[in-house]
Amino acid sequence: MVSEEIAEKHDATLFRVENPSVLGACVAQGEKVTLLVSGNEAPSGLTLRRSFLRCYGVDVDRVEFVRGLRWPAHGWCAAPGDAVPDPRRTRYRHEPLSRGLEAEIGSLWSAILDVRHIGALDDFWDLGGNSLDLVELAEALQERFRVDPDLLHHNDGLTVRRLAAFVDAARG
Repeated sequence: MVSEEIAEKHDATLFRVENPSVLGACVAQGEKVTLLVSGNEAPSGLTLRRSFLRCYGVDVDRVEFVRGLRWPAHGWCAAPGDAVPDPRRTRYRHEPLSRGLEAEIGSLWSAILDVRHIGALDDFWDLGGNSLDLVELAEALQERFRVDPDLLHHNDGLTVRRLAAFVDAARG
């Protein structure tokens, strides 16, 4: 169940109008929020996480795609134990950037894409990146790390973690 403070600050209906596939949100540990999502038309986990952060100012830790639950009449409450995972969709989990190279690359992404709260496994394209942003990122990586990244060969599944591994390997 999302905390009383969040419920008072924003009506769940606003988020549901923008994201009707969201069944509910549950606080797993402290302020860690899990969204339960149903339906083939659901946006990506990253998109839902960003939307929830924009609406409520709360970071989502996980997005689970499930089947068989309905939106509860009384609000955000949902029973994750009753949810049946949807095998057609993967779960999204926000993983914070590690210190060092991931943090440096994450700050570049943040500046180029104008996005805060980037995770190590967030996809460049899901964050709103386009081909011009990719060129800008390649130039920034070349200038900052003195590597010649051929990002055109690495743009599928382009995450901060994968790019950090590439830069680390390229630097020897």
